[in-house]
Amino acid sequence: MDNTARFTGRADVYAKARPGYAEALIEELTAWAGLSPASTVADIGAGTGIFSAQLASTGARVIAVEPNDDMRAEAEKRFAGASNVSVLAGTAEATGIEDASVDLVTAAQAFHWFDCEAFRAECPRILRGNARVALVWNMRVSEAPVNAACEQVFRELCPRFKGFSGGVRMDDPTVSQFFHGRFEEWHFNNDLVYSRDAFIARCLSGSSAPKEGEDSYDAFVSAVSGIFDEFQQDGSIVVPNMTNAYVGSLR
Repeated sequence: MDNTARFTGRADVYAKARPGYAEALIEELTAWAGLSPASTVADIGAGTGIFSAQLASTGARVIAVEPNDDMRAEAEKRFAGASNVSVLAGTAEATGIEDASVDLVTAAQAFHWFDCEAFRAECPRILRGNARVALVWNMRVSEAPVNAACEQVFRELCPRFKGFSGGVRMDDPTVSQFFHGRFEEWHFNNDLVYSRDAFIARCLSGSSAPKEGEDSYDAFVSAVSGIFDEFQQDGSIVVPNMTNAYVGSLR
């Protein structure tokens, strides 16, 4: 499957169910990259604009680049009337951004879908100054029982499943390859709390989850509903999660 098409038909549930990233990360990025209203950030693979919105809260100008029409339409709705966010049709490998025009490139929950080498070539072209890049993921704490139960359901009912976050690991060699071994790791607690409907929607927002009408859809919804029933307390479920960032300069 073309990676840019993986979330076609999922944009609505993605926008409603996907979580934000730890606010502590935004504070660290602001200090590290010197973000201000005079800065420009390119958020690549921006999806429905979840991370772009957090970046925009710093006052910086944000260019949200997204190749998927459905996802980009949700981002355009999110930022309608926003003065410091623009949404652009483009890919990680060909962003459409002008040369030497941005101060920071970010990719949240997206780098694992990119062509690593082509993206690495594109970043220095659009960056100026220190050519700072931050690769960001929300990653489930794998040893937590609720996450182990979810992984079992995905492996049993989702043939496209390669692991959460596209199978990327905290020590993924592609990250080191991208930065040529010169990067920092930042880790922040970001546990997620869901109601029943929100938890089911979060599971359905995964790129490998079945869509409504597919053979395994009903069994999948039933299985994740059962996980909610097993682990919920007072009508909510806590999913242990970390926000992990890998940051470095390409110069």
